[in-house]
Amino acid sequence: MTEQPTSPVERLIELLVYAPVGIAAAARDDLPRMVDRGRERVGSQILLARTVGRVAVTHGVRQAGRWVEGAFGAMVTGGPTAPTDHDGSGSADAADGAAHPAASPADSRPPRSDGPPVDELAIPGYDSLAAPQVVQRLGGLSPAERDAVRRYEEAHRGRRTILSKIAQLESDPG
Repeated sequence: MTEQPTSPVERLIELLVYAPVGIAAAARDDLPRMVDRGRERVGSQILLARTVGRVAVTHGVRQAGRWVEGAFGAMVTGGPTAPTDHDGSGSADAADGAAHPAASPADSRPPRSDGPPVDELAIPGYDSLAAPQVVQRLGGLSPAERDAVRRYEEAHRGRRTILSKIAQLESDPG
């Protein structure tokens, strides 16, 4: 061990020069071991936090989609609409807002065959679009194209937001 500095200047030199150099030398030598210890302590917590974060974001995106679709449906129909699943089934648990598949006779029956095939619709990728995305495209369609969308929607998914907008466009004289 070294002898203790006696003057305040020597103490200041130790504090400002030798201590930082000693810390840097120790960190260089011990850094790999310190990283491993840190990884052991928080690695599983980081993995858990990432997993929880992904679940929260996925749930939040679904909730936001239902909220937007409900709000957009209210704007189109002029009244409140029930929150819906992303598939437009209209089912949501009132207690926590979580969507659950609706068990109705309409869900168990096969699609009616009187609607046109999806690839004949004037909206590309129709089945992959949410109701608000479809609604914003309806104004640019001809009456015949809107009728095809209406028949397809009635035969397959029955999303009220889309059907209401089509009805609104058909009744609008302008």
